[in-house]
Amino acid sequence: MPSLRSLVEELGQRALRLIVDLGAMSLLAGRTLYHAVTPPYQPRLLIAQMDHIAVRSVSIVGVAGLFVGLVLALQTAYGLARFGAKGTVGIIVGLSMVRELGPVVTAILVGGRVGSGFTAELGSMKVTEQIDAMRALGVNHIKKLVVPRVVITMLALPLLTVIANALGVFGGMVISQYEFNVDYHQYYTTFTQYVKLADMLSGLGKTVFFGFLIGLVGCYNGLTTRGGTEGLGRATTGTVVMSSLLVFISDFCFDGHAVLRGLDLIIRPGESLTIMGGSGTGKSVLLRLIIGLLKPEAGQILLEGQDIVPLPERDLLSVRRKVGLVFQGSALFDSLPVGENVAYALREHTQWDEAAIRARVREVLDLVGLDAVEQKDPAELSGGMRKRVAVARAIALPPRILLYDEPTTGLDPSNVEKVIELILDLKGKLGVTSVVVTHDIASALKVSDRLALLHEGRIAAVGTPEEVQATHDSLIRDFMIGRVER
Repeated sequence: MPSLRSLVEELGQRALRLIVDLGAMSLLAGRTLYHAVTPPYQPRLLIAQMDHIAVRSVSIVGVAGLFVGLVLALQTAYGLARFGAKGTVGIIVGLSMVRELGPVVTAILVGGRVGSGFTAELGSMKVTEQIDAMRALGVNHIKKLVVPRVVITMLALPLLTVIANALGVFGGMVISQYEFNVDYHQYYTTFTQYVKLADMLSGLGKTVFFGFLIGLVGCYNGLTTRGGTEGLGRATTGTVVMSSLLVFISDFCFDGHAVLRGLDLIIRPGESLTIMGGSGTGKSVLLRLIIGLLKPEAGQILLEGQDIVPLPERDLLSVRRKVGLVFQGSALFDSLPVGENVAYALREHTQWDEAAIRARVREVLDLVGLDAVEQKDPAELSGGMRKRVAVARAIALPPRILLYDEPTTGLDPSNVEKVIELILDLKGKLGVTSVVVTHDIASALKVSDRLALLHEGRIAAVGTPEEVQATHDSLIRDFMIGRVER
């Protein structure tokens, strides 16, 4: 009986997860369609995806279509020959290819190649925080990453299906002639006589919907990837399986816990506030809440007097332009050189000419102590240099608030000192409000006007470095000497 109960519970949990995923995917579908029809339009991104999705899929779709036609004609003609009707093989091959096999085979192949590619691309960006970095820079990631992929998949799939259909019908004609002596003219005549335009449009119409499903599933699984490379592998496999199942089904018819609870914190303009706490206490979550990358289930987040919690994503984009976020892992776009990483927000949000952008890039790189690195790839840089490039990118559009997520983690002592000096230097030169998240007490004492200790989802204490060091509060003293897990 217990085993039956656990089975029912497991089935129930799976059903609930499925409902949640379907709901989230529906929301993504709605947002994708909305951003696809609203300006600004970005044809350059569509052209780049057309090459990746359509042009590079022609060979595999063409070969598959040809051999599907060959096999279909071969097996059909063997059966028809028993009844003396092998001359009608053109009708069966033609109708089968244009109505069902061509669209479905093309969709499955494109879903396996392109859909999994979407998941791998967006999933790796998600795991390395590049998508969060894009959102933090005030860029609409749905319009930038999802819309081009979904739209071009919808447009490319009918074109690829036409190629598969043509080669499949051609393959059937070749095998019919050489294996069963069915005259080319007879094959062509029966095909054109019985395969109508409505049959072709019926098959091609389905592929637009197939393309939407493939693009949506691939992007959704990429955007929701969790668990590092292992999670990315599961998401990619899931995309292939799910897109294939959805193609077949549509062809026939058509977990979380509270991290922060009751938190109340006021950050003063122009100050440097450091948030400390043990691992897993929600320090990084708090930064993401401040910039609107995450939404709380309840409460308010006032940024310059405006509650950002109820704001939709499109309104949050303008808010985020006031805030710079330096990610723990830097989250540099590994496909772009350093200069283009720093210039990213400038190209997205300004009308500056190339000379002005280049001048600003050099200015902020000089501000963080880097020289002659614009043409280098992020992979060529040391950890400390990557961190400083991330800071330069965050201040390219002059922010009013700078958020630092574990800025010294993983750095050697000399680079730790450089980052500390940089935070202090930028606070003085730019006059920004700085919020630093760290468990490094020595660094926190050096960069902070005030310190806040986060414990069990709440701010347990706030004070100046002097007040924190002189306190008799047992929780703070235990954290300072390492009795509370950092």
